[in-house]
Amino acid sequence: MKVVVFIDVQNDFVTGPLGSKWAQRVTPDIIRFAKACRSKGYALYATADTHKATVYDDYGKNPGERKVVSGYLMTLEGERLPTEHCIEGTDGHKIVEGLVKDENRDVIIQQSHIIDKRTFGSYLLADRIENDFPEKQCVLGIAKGYGETLDEIIVCGFCTSICVSANAQLLRARFPNVPITVVNNLCADIDEKSHWSALRVMTNCQMDIKDWNYNAGAEVGSFKGGFGSLEQWYLEYAGNNAFYICSRYNGMCLQVTNGFASPF
Repeated sequence: MKVVVFIDVQNDFVTGPLGSKWAQRVTPDIIRFAKACRSKGYALYATADTHKATVYDDYGKNPGERKVVSGYLMTLEGERLPTEHCIEGTDGHKIVEGLVKDENRDVIIQQSHIIDKRTFGSYLLADRIENDFPEKQCVLGIAKGYGETLDEIIVCGFCTSICVSANAQLLRARFPNVPITVVNNLCADIDEKSHWSALRVMTNCQMDIKDWNYNAGAEVGSFKGGFGSLEQWYLEYAGNNAFYICSRYNGMCLQVTNGFASPF
């Protein structure tokens, strides 16, 4: 059976303080993908970035004298990223509408398959999948978990270079012989450079990246826009009235099979 993991597809990463147009653009595609996976009988899981609200001690008269005593801003992440997000009990913490239940209120991802996590990667996610797909699928004649083998883990969500990468790496460590696929066009990141760099790292760790290939001979695909230098090309003179069409992102050039150069 295939497992699909949706990483932190929450309101705060789409329209909230850490949201982006990139995430807003791919979210409807993520929801459609989840519905398709449900119809195929895949096992669906989701993670939810989860933080405590910051608590202050107002011991002074001036706002600048407020002291943080607990909560998100007391954590290392809060110190280095002082933007409160995904606070428990807020709308921003919720998984986006349409991913947990569809328009008919039918369940897409079971509530018990949503894993709250306090930091980037979640050991609990790996534990839950391992519990549902144990090596010994039957004990004393009783099936454990799904009672099926784990054939592939598919990962997508936000942000590619942070929580998607962190969880994909944990899953790779827990399931070294299970293929892991990261769906490039169903991820979003803080910026383009971070996104593509993370994909290269995950490729190096023997994960498959859907709709992305850095190797010579790869096909050229099209995107919905917003990927900067990835969609920009420039001409480089090759001599004899010919030009290379080069990617501004990686410097590689297009090759035309069975083509010919002609000024007419």
